Amino acid sequence: MLKKAGSGVFAQWKLKFLVLSTSFSPHQTTVKVFDQCDQSKPPKYVIELKDAAMEMVPVKREGVAVAAGAAGFGRKGFVPFVVYAKQRKFYFAAQTKSDSDEWLAALAPFLNNRQNISKNPRGFNHQSHVQIQKPNQGFIHTSQSVPNVGGRKSRTASVYQNDDVEDDAVSVVSSVGSLMIDGGGEDGKSYSSSTFETLSFCSEPVLTQQELLAMGSNLVPSVSRDDFNRRRKAPMHIQLERTSSVGTYINVEKWNDRYQKILSQKPNNPEAVMQKDIQLLEVIGAFEEAAVQHAIRMVDEHHLQGPLMKKGQTGSEGPNSAPGAMFVDGMILHFACDYDVATQEEVEVAMCRTSSELRCIDAFNRAAHDAGVDINTALMVLIDYKGFRVVAYADMGIDERTTPTYDLKINPLKCEESALSRLSLVGKELNLKPHGVQIGDDRRVNAHLSWTVQVHNDSELHRKYAVNLFEIMPIDYSLPMSSTTSSPNRSPSRTQTHPTVSSGVPTPFTSASSIPPNKSQRLRPEFLKLYSSTISSDVFTNASGCGRKERDLNDSEAVRASRYLREQWIPQVVKNLDELEMRPLESGQIGVELHKWGVNIRYLGMIAQLSHIPYIKDMMCIEMVARSFKSLFVTSLRQLMIHFRSVGATQIEEETKNWTANMFSMVLGTSDKAKKFFDERLKPEVYYKYDYEIDERHFYALHRPALFAAMQFHCGVIFEENSDYNFASPNPCPRSRLVSFFPRRKHPTGLKHLSTKISGEQQQQQPNQPPQAICQLSEDERLAYTLTRHFRSMGPKSKLQQNNMTAFYLTTVAAHYNATERPEEAKRYAIAAISATTGKNTSAVSAIARAQLVEAMGAQLVPSGSDRYNLNMSGCGSKETVNYDFNGILAVYRLGVSAVKWNWGLSHPLGMGLHDRMSAVYLRCGRYADALEFHNISLDIAIASFGKGHVCTAAYLTKAGILSLYLQQTDEALSRLNEALQIYRSLNAPTTHVAQVHSHIASALDLRGDSDGAISHAQKARKMWETARGQMDPRSVAANLHTANLLLKPFEGVANTTNVLTPNIKAAYRDAINCFEKVFRFLKNANGGGGVKGSGASIMSSRASTVSIDSYVSAKTSRSHKNMDSGANTAVIPLVGPAVVPPFSPLPQLPKSILHKLTKKIVTLKLALVESPRHREVIRTIRMGDASVGPVKLRGSEFANPAALPFDPELAREVVRKMAAISPSIYLDDILARIEDDDGTALDELAIAISLAENDTVGLAA
Repeated sequence: MLKKAGSGVFAQWKLKFLVLSTSFSPHQTTVKVFDQCDQSKPPKYVIELKDAAMEMVPVKREGVAVAAGAAGFGRKGFVPFVVYAKQRKFYFAAQTKSDSDEWLAALAPFLNNRQNISKNPRGFNHQSHVQIQKPNQGFIHTSQSVPNVGGRKSRTASVYQNDDVEDDAVSVVSSVGSLMIDGGGEDGKSYSSSTFETLSFCSEPVLTQQELLAMGSNLVPSVSRDDFNRRRKAPMHIQLERTSSVGTYINVEKWNDRYQKILSQKPNNPEAVMQKDIQLLEVIGAFEEAAVQHAIRMVDEHHLQGPLMKKGQTGSEGPNSAPGAMFVDGMILHFACDYDVATQEEVEVAMCRTSSELRCIDAFNRAAHDAGVDINTALMVLIDYKGFRVVAYADMGIDERTTPTYDLKINPLKCEESALSRLSLVGKELNLKPHGVQIGDDRRVNAHLSWTVQVHNDSELHRKYAVNLFEIMPIDYSLPMSSTTSSPNRSPSRTQTHPTVSSGVPTPFTSASSIPPNKSQRLRPEFLKLYSSTISSDVFTNASGCGRKERDLNDSEAVRASRYLREQWIPQVVKNLDELEMRPLESGQIGVELHKWGVNIRYLGMIAQLSHIPYIKDMMCIEMVARSFKSLFVTSLRQLMIHFRSVGATQIEEETKNWTANMFSMVLGTSDKAKKFFDERLKPEVYYKYDYEIDERHFYALHRPALFAAMQFHCGVIFEENSDYNFASPNPCPRSRLVSFFPRRKHPTGLKHLSTKISGEQQQQQPNQPPQAICQLSEDERLAYTLTRHFRSMGPKSKLQQNNMTAFYLTTVAAHYNATERPEEAKRYAIAAISATTGKNTSAVSAIARAQLVEAMGAQLVPSGSDRYNLNMSGCGSKETVNYDFNGILAVYRLGVSAVKWNWGLSHPLGMGLHDRMSAVYLRCGRYADALEFHNISLDIAIASFGKGHVCTAAYLTKAGILSLYLQQTDEALSRLNEALQIYRSLNAPTTHVAQVHSHIASALDLRGDSDGAISHAQKARKMWETARGQMDPRSVAANLHTANLLLKPFEGVANTTNVLTPNIKAAYRDAINCFEKVFRFLKNANGGGGVKGSGASIMSSRASTVSIDSYVSAKTSRSHKNMDSGANTAVIPLVGPAVVPPFSPLPQLPKSILHKLTKKIVTLKLALVESPRHREVIRTIRMGDASVGPVKLRGSEFANPAALPFDPELAREVVRKMAAISPSIYLDDILARIEDDDGTALDELAIAISLAENDTVGLAA
């Protein structure tokens, strides 16, 4: 069965087991709910059925108030019911009639009331005792997959919810073996099976356990109810039927209608926004999947067609006609241009225009949603295949059933106020500046977007469509860096042309440079959203203003924005790259990372020039070469295909593959033709596209396998996965190794907003704004949402196919589970990630996935002697121990290193993550020499890759020093730590970095016996932490505790003697008391009674909590620009490259139980510092604790020695309360002051305080 906790899209479903426990008395019958099939553990819920009631709930066919994702409602045999007990409602549901009857027959005899009762359980008189542990509130993300029990496939469950459902409602589903009847004896059955926690969205797992196992198998997941994964379909799930002939989709409802209905939704809460986003991506993914099949057929059959295709298959007629158009099932597909007659410049214009249109549609949709504007756009995807671009979009019926309501280019113009106002709101959200557009001699229109935008009204469906959006982003006027410098060696074969895709007439640009603005180069919406000023869409055209003055002002603002992008924004992005704040893994992620920061790909050359890290330069150069080769490759391949068409060739596949293999060898080989190709075509192309000169020496120094992988990715070509390609030969890519071509696709990204989301409080202040998604989500919920978005956008048939981006997301989930100490889940996701990669043994993604697998396997190791360790596997019902040894982990590690070696070379930082995690495994097991050996491999890479002046190198030096300390290598440790300290100081690093090193140097000096030096560094660390974080920060508290212990170490035992204290000892005692008092106050005020516990990076690394030094394999809070990303300010786990991240290390465990020890230390030190002879005599007398000593005399008054008599319990408790309320030091000062005033009760309190400090027990009166 499944239990539901929380509500909403992240409602948690966990596998539970129900036991109906009977006894001799029917009044003592209970239903016990267990987390596992292990009845030896306490049940989570105990429901006594005495006076409980059951309500049969009729199934509503429409408008059922259920959680998204619930299945079975309205189906035959589905019978939900509710059991009321002790003012609680427990929701049960079975998916078949037989299962329902079984449950009802089992429960009915023990229920007093089997009639329908009030839906309000408060009105029912419950007297039975119910023990219920209330589940966590809020968004819950995890779900446990249901194991197969008894040889039958398990079924998923659903919950019937009424409007008054409580958060702790219990949902139960029938599953063979989940209902166990115990007759009171020992013959009750218990099924042992492992439970596995998975991420869930909309009440269904994002990936079931079976899907994780089948990942990368290229199977097509079925959506039928009898499928192996038993997925519950959400109400928004797209019910698509497939034809058996070509595998395409037959729509009962047109693609456009489905998409526009979802786009027009008005969600009223953040959960609904996320559901809308997922629904959009689901339609987009299914549409793209269907479009790809048609596009492949269009391209593959292009050479067989005549100049014009037949009506119904191709389109030269009709309003939506385009070269080579295809109309099928509400979908229109056509080539980006007429490739038969288009010139190279016209092809580039078409490529730029279609890419810009898709990008602007995406930005427009997000802005319209954020502004609450009801205006729709086209469902559009782009497919690049074999040199052709196919544009696919859903048929909106433009010009057939729509009429233009906003069009400034026609005569007479159309400018309805409603359309103009909606466009203005969208433009404002996009940070675009309104500008005047002069229409004729006497008409001016104030437009927020480009004047080429059109709005069409569909009066039948009450929709407004915005089209021609490709020019709404302002032109980026960027002068090439080489335009101001001469380059004697450049000889580009292509002229620096600037294709004009704007229909507006360019203005006479009066810049000092004669280079006109390139109309195809536009600023990205991510950058515009973050830029401080608004910019006009139509800059550098006559439509940018009604007069010359307005146009010049708008143009100058655009120039300033472009200059800011080049001179400030991009250098900051490069700085983040150099500081490893951004860690792109491979070619497919470089563009994603740069676009997220609002940087266009054309600035790769600038990034390569500005970066100071060699491997960053090489990565950017590889990307530029691969993209430049793609331009040459697709142009030549397209011309080859057109040639085949002109000569009437029919069998072209083999010839095409031979030509493709030769082209790849032309770049990667060492023949004379390859060198000539580089000099005459590739080098000029790189310069033309990226304004970057790459010489022959640098080109041949690039790591060939990495370049090979990038070329395959960008060109849409797949070669065999192997690591034996000989790039030193003239023909490294033979035809026999080429597998196939694959289409590269681009689609809208839904509603993943670019801005930081407003909080619930701000929503109340802004009632007209729509609710924002991803608002206050935990890391688990964010991952569930992100993973769901990814899989829904892929299409229903592509979910289990090999995909490096899928592998990367799965690796991210594995890293999260490692960070939260769930190694079994981390291992499952890491294995699935390896299976999902396109190259299990050669891809870079497989290397980082294996790093996570190493960490997960290492987390399950516990010492058991020799070289073998035990892997604890906790199952359902029993615990078993499986032998596991280091050889398995080392085998995984070596496979990962092999993949790194192939992709980037052994000296690349990508391998550091593997070495670091292997070091952490040995560190966890106490094998410090082995840990240091693997760590030093990473340290050598850091020095070689980053230099000795990099913060990452300092972090590795710091950890090397810590490991050396554990090996008692004090001199080596101090050398490493002092070197790290010098680097941090030279870089003006954050204070916390420097404080961390000071603390470790103090420990090293203490180990060597240099107490004064240790105390000096500890004091520096303490002051730095307090300055940076405040006195009540956990790390400041730890620094105080460390300092106090070092202060007292040289004088151990002195406080308990009668020796005379020297000034140095007194000063040390006072400083120690001050430090202990801060620790005391922190623990006293700690919330929840738990003292200091790990909580993110600010306290301690959860994965390093089993060792007492910093493993540094911890989460890192990434710095980011304001409003950069929805998740930019959250802690992210470094997957790529170095896993050693400064500055945080684990803190010692500080539970509240140590308050007693702190009190004893403070009291002992305070009493040792007492200087008044009278007070010292009183303390001496009380310590003797014997009635024969005589009474205590205070100014002529005599008091019985309080230590000679048992203490009053109430007084003792009062003393403890007072010490906790203020502090032991202040309380003792108060006692001594009262003794001066002859207060007799002060003697009793002092005696209790002394007894608490110096004895293990305190004698109390009976």
